[in-house]
Amino acid sequence: MNKFIPISKDSPVNYKIYEEADKNLMDARLEIEKQQGFLNGGEQCFRDDYPWYRLNIGYTNPLNFGEVHAELELLKKHVRMGADDAIPPYFKNKHLIFYGIGVGDTEIEFVDWAIKLGQKEIFITGIDINKKFLENFIIALKNRSIEPDEPIMHFSPRNALFEQITKKELALNKTNNAHICLGGTIGNFKNQNELFEMFSNLINTGDSLILSFQLKNNIEWIIKKYQENPLYPDFILNYIPTNERKEIYWTMNNKIGVITAKHENIEVFRTTKYSKEELKEIVSSKGFKFCYEDIDRYNNSCIQIFEKI
Repeated sequence: MNKFIPISKDSPVNYKIYEEADKNLMDARLEIEKQQGFLNGGEQCFRDDYPWYRLNIGYTNPLNFGEVHAELELLKKHVRMGADDAIPPYFKNKHLIFYGIGVGDTEIEFVDWAIKLGQKEIFITGIDINKKFLENFIIALKNRSIEPDEPIMHFSPRNALFEQITKKELALNKTNNAHICLGGTIGNFKNQNELFEMFSNLINTGDSLILSFQLKNNIEWIIKKYQENPLYPDFILNYIPTNERKEIYWTMNNKIGVITAKHENIEVFRTTKYSKEELKEIVSSKGFKFCYEDIDRYNNSCIQIFEKI
């Protein structure tokens, strides 16, 4: 079972991360993946927290297209609709499970949204390979608790790879789970079939799966945002000393919506952009029912919601 940190305006902030990622395991995984010619997911990019924070200022992140923090703006549009919005039934009064925390701005939006809709107590699990992201999210939750509505939150920080999580560990009495993966995280994985098999194995019947991702409508512009971004090498090569870094070669497969970066013949980064029909088909094939979607006004950021059947 999860170990939760109680967070409220009167409770001390406990920075204890009960489960911490094994650096040796990460190093061994890196060597294996280098031998196979590609890094499987994006976890190596997130070993250092600073490059990701730096990328999330203004338009510096290529995930922003048409407006700053495009994904967050799409969510805020729904928050403003209040209780009549279509999304809350899929996460309100459920155990919120975030796959990846990062900066945490979109993740905390779901927490704040539930509170604004009248939920007084919330259980949250955050899974991230970077311990600092989890520690900063604890501070964010604590700060949110020091507001007039005085919510009580319980947070289980899991410093681990997604694949290390088991269904049993995510169980929370009889409360349904809302599994939430934001920020285009799903696009970083090499084997999409394995990724959605993992979700299928972790998610119980009746639980919801909320995904946000970037559509491939603007991919010819988006690759330029990666190629010409001087901050991106520090992010995707943060595990390589600066003096050992070589030139990065970017490629794009417009048909399947994949942008990749190679360093010394190793695929060190990839991001998959989807059509909305493609992702529906992939996720539905793993035992999910499609429930809802919305796209931002620039036809770039998309939210899709599924339910396990």
